[in-house]
Amino acid sequence: MGGRRVAVTTGVILGHVLLIWLLVVGHAPPPDGHPDNGAPIGLDLVGMEAASAHLSASKLSAVKPPAVKLDAVVATPSPDANPVLADIASSLPGLAAPDNTPVLSDADTQALSQFQPASAQIGAGPACNLTPAVVRDFSQNPVVRQGVSELPAAEKSVANAVQVWDGAWPQETLSGGKALLRGLLMREIAAAPADCLKQVNNGPVFFMVPDGAATVMVAVGSGQWTWGQLVE
Repeated sequence: MGGRRVAVTTGVILGHVLLIWLLVVGHAPPPDGHPDNGAPIGLDLVGMEAASAHLSASKLSAVKPPAVKLDAVVATPSPDANPVLADIASSLPGLAAPDNTPVLSDADTQALSQFQPASAQIGAGPACNLTPAVVRDFSQNPVVRQGVSELPAAEKSVANAVQVWDGAWPQETLSGGKALLRGLLMREIAAAPADCLKQVNNGPVFFMVPDGAATVMVAVGSGQWTWGQLVE
């Protein structure tokens, strides 16, 4: 009996020791460096988002196409420029229309600066008539003959008049002899009283311009028009 009590007592004691050891080991913190040490895991989402945005911006800048200078498309057209490109450029929003300023040679620029238009002598009033003054200048002024002399021979045929304006300025009035004729018309209109610009013309106005031993017919206008439309 004494030996059995000792064995039972020893077993009970060992059982309690084992239970205590299991409880201690089960609640002990895991060693340092363990992936799950019981602490909450925080992700720096802000930092990741900034890095992602920086990466996206870097990728976009790497594949961004080179800037196209549209001012090369809409620059002053040369006499042989493609008019289709000018039409497309003028229709683009936010862009200026092509520059339609005539380009004159030094000799033509000097001649135009010395031109004294007869329209400056017209009296103001609703009955003023600009046409006779322009006809007189285009028939007698040597600067007009200078512009006509620069026209290609094929354009100065007896059968066809040289059309300078027919509701719009043709492309060929941007340079050469027609550019000088265009500049002369603009000077005539600028010097005339405002009331004269409202005068209505029906059909073209013809000018007989001496050209050496020949005479060249120059025409302005078509249908019903006013002198003021040349500067609109």
